[in-house]
Amino acid sequence: MLLQAEYVSRLFVYSGGEPVLCPGAALIVDSSISISGIAHPDGFNMLVKQYFSNINKAYDFPDHFEYNSSQCKKIKHYMHLNNINSLVTTQKDFVKLQKYFSNFNIYVIEVRHHLDS
Repeated sequence: MLLQAEYVSRLFVYSGGEPVLCPGAALIVDSSISISGIAHPDGFNMLVKQYFSNINKAYDFPDHFEYNSSQCKKIKHYMHLNNINSLVTTQKDFVKLQKYFSNFNIYVIEVRHHLDS
């Protein structure tokens, strides 16, 4: 038996409330940044490019990165200087980042592994 794995992704937006699923073919054109703290961010960064046409800057941190207010303040300063109101991140990082970026649109890419036999 041969198993094949593929990534299945969905995009959600948090804008001060409950998450809203974005339409499947949505392409976000707002100037945004991406933030990830995962071991191999290349796959995530490819997905970001599928959903976003205008990523101003990508912040790739080490796996299990512990974000702090000082680091997030620097990122928010960059966002302010460049008139950016949105960021995209992973589900795992959203949990850590939401308290620092509550006044921004936060897009979350949910990735699931799908196995076919």
